[in-house]
Amino acid sequence: MLQKNRFSILAGMLALPVVTAAQPDTLRKLADLRGIYVGATYSSSNTIRTAAYDTTLARNFNGVVAENAMKHQPLLPSRGNYNWTTADNMVAFAEARGMKVRGHTLVWHSQTATWFNNLTGDAASRDTTLKIMRHHIDSLAGRYKGRIHEWDVVNEAIAQNGGVSPNYRTEAASRWHNRIGPDYLDSAFTWAQRVDSAALLFYNDFGGEFMNSKSQNVYDLVNGLKTRGAPIHGVGLQCHFGNNTVDTAAMGQNMRRLAALGFAISLTEIDIQIGTSGTPT
Repeated sequence: MLQKNRFSILAGMLALPVVTAAQPDTLRKLADLRGIYVGATYSSSNTIRTAAYDTTLARNFNGVVAENAMKHQPLLPSRGNYNWTTADNMVAFAEARGMKVRGHTLVWHSQTATWFNNLTGDAASRDTTLKIMRHHIDSLAGRYKGRIHEWDVVNEAIAQNGGVSPNYRTEAASRWHNRIGPDYLDSAFTWAQRVDSAALLFYNDFGGEFMNSKSQNVYDLVNGLKTRGAPIHGVGLQCHFGNNTVDTAAMGQNMRRLAALGFAISLTEIDIQIGTSGTPT
């Protein structure tokens, strides 16, 4: 079920055989051998990014994704003034080392710029917000046109409360949805494709890895986008797990039904919590 040429740290973990002298000696070499991409975040923290960090990142991974540098607020702290430094450095770092880049994220309800959040009246109208969103997609995707393997076009548009589809986020922070309407997703994918037709375009979310109400909402959302003709290529499953919460049978069932719609599947943010207090389990 794990797609060829997709980021998937779990794919690399599940595929890892018993190491012998004849086996590749790094995760990256094994991923290359298997024809998959296994990625990690590129931190913008100067205290984290040391020479040893860079060496380990390039040695073990053939893909990289920005931790925060491509999100709206860090990238655009004041209107019209983009801070490209960390994103530029990440893309250059990856290209110099033959690594694929995953763009994260063009449109997300969280971490939007303060100036955008504070807009009111006509400045926060549907038409104006659409123009702001399109300009941002044009600016971000356009700057790295031809250099991004996959884009998270829209991130976490579905609510977590298990409501009946379509169960969009409508809380106060969901300004793209509340100011534009649910068709902002269609517009975002359409504009992203027009800017960079070579990139694979993904919807990304958490909590929908298994067979549950959230995964049903995600399924209905991406199926609806595809049915309406939006240029969506894949689904990102974030995979924030506990060490005893991975139902592989249910996850496989969910991935198979997404694949049956023609979608690529990436496991995009995988982490496994090993304990919240006391001795880690």
